[in-house]
Amino acid sequence: MGEANGRVSLIQTSTGVVQKEWDLYAAKNRPSGSNVLALAYALGNRYYAIGSNGYLNVLE
Repeated sequence: MGEANGRVSLIQTSTGVVQKEWDLYAAKNRPSGSNVLALAYALGNRYYAIGSNGYLNVLE
């Protein structure tokens, strides 16, 4: 539920190629104003991203 209000892109820095993208959905459509500070890989298609807003995001 909610509206798409952002997109996270995993980009290969040496080539600039977008490896994967996720659309983020929130209950209320408001800008988060945050950036991804760190990204960790997990098993399967799961990634963990720590945002500058202090949130730990699970991206699948």
